[in-house]
Amino acid sequence: MLILNQTIITMKKVFKPILSIMLGSAVVVSLNSCKKDDVKEAAKPSLGVAKVSGTVFVDTDLNATGTQFLSGIKVIARANSSELVNNPSGTYSYPIIVKETTTDASGKYSFELQVGDKGITYTIETQDKEYIEIQVGGTATQREVYSGTFQTVTLHKGSEQVLDF
Repeated sequence: MLILNQTIITMKKVFKPILSIMLGSAVVVSLNSCKKDDVKEAAKPSLGVAKVSGTVFVDTDLNATGTQFLSGIKVIARANSSELVNNPSGTYSYPIIVKETTTDASGKYSFELQVGDKGITYTIETQDKEYIEIQVGGTATQREVYSGTFQTVTLHKGSEQVLDF
């Protein structure tokens, strides 16, 4: 019986360090095998740009022959940044991309917008502008409100899109 107890004690002394080494190695391997940066690097898209431009105007004589180009109108582009990622996470809340510009004296605006590998959908909108003069009956004028509107466009790398409002 004494020999059996010594054998068990000897086995415990031998296997305990071996088991500790094996478990320790497994933990080190599992901690070093997948780094957070490796995951980000694999999902990084190659970004490009696309151009959106156009003119903001109103029909000043209400018959489509007179046009007033609107200067100083804010034009806003919005998109969900998850569309820039190749494999977006369903649990991460991606920020909204917001870019703004203002129309020049000729009513023209232009954006250069980020685009991912798969393309991206932007909503382009204009703000309201009050007190636009509209001709009514030849010489009489009427002050109107230009109500902003929006358009949705899907862009791809290198594309150019004209959106008039």
